[in-house]
Amino acid sequence: MGQEVGCESDAAATSEELVQLADEVALEVAAMAPRYVRREQIPNTVLDERRATFRLELARGVPPKQTRDTGADHMEKWLRAVCLLDQAWIRDDRIRRAAAISRCRSTRCFTFS
Repeated sequence: MGQEVGCESDAAATSEELVQLADEVALEVAAMAPRYVRREQIPNTVLDERRATFRLELARGVPPKQTRDTGADHMEKWLRAVCLLDQAWIRDDRIRRAAAISRCRSTRCFTFS
């Protein structure tokens, strides 16, 4: 995933809080390798393929511990793995990265492109 983090002004870009946040997000992107920033960016064809793969696993008799989830649970877990803003925050895995980013006072200027 090639992403660029941008700010509306140089002053916002140099705020210590935003610089630290951008560094953490960059490290997490390198470690977690999300394929998309937001769910809305996932093409319908990719979502359909993922659903079909799950149905095939069920039909092949994949062990229950791996397919115990319903289709919706399975998709939710997959979405959280492939979408940057849905992944768990490194500092507190009880919250998603989008929530952690929104807590930063400077994030009005924090954009992905």
